[in-house]
Amino acid sequence: MNGEFASEGDLIHLFTDEENPSNGVEAFGEEIPILSVRNTVLFPGVVIPITVGRQRSIRLVKKAQKGDKFIGVCAQIHSNQDDPSWEDVYQVGTLAKIIKMIVLPDGNTTIIIQGKKRFAIREQVTDDPYFIAKVDYLEENFPKNSKKDQSLGRVFEGGSRQNSSPESRNSKRGPSGSG
Repeated sequence: MNGEFASEGDLIHLFTDEENPSNGVEAFGEEIPILSVRNTVLFPGVVIPITVGRQRSIRLVKKAQKGDKFIGVCAQIHSNQDDPSWEDVYQVGTLAKIIKMIVLPDGNTTIIIQGKKRFAIREQVTDDPYFIAKVDYLEENFPKNSKKDQSLGRVFEGGSRQNSSPESRNSKRGPSGSG
């Protein structure tokens, strides 16, 4: 089965928290480069492509690609701002790992990134040659196995059984559809 996908392009291995043993805050560092992005919000666990065109951003991505591949991603407050300052960037973002970098013929660079952990900017270190900030990583607080979650799970399970296609229900009965 692997052979049939190999000709379609490169496969990208994604890391889950269980596969990545060094997922503690100490593994990421408190001072990280910050990439400001327009009209996009990255969440932990999500994989997205980002086209990088600003010279400041291209320098940041190329340096990170040669290093540990971790960058901070923050959304811009006003997407029409071509040269954002610290005041134009939201102060909460997501640490991301660059999974793949592709340099396009027009000079733009596209990166595929995977969100890792949310952070809040504690201190703005510099904006030259690109944004660098000291950050505090934020803990995620998700309820674990509450009765409400279990009830919702049962509703979805029951709904998926009821909503199976007529073709799949008929195939269980045999070709005549008479069970």
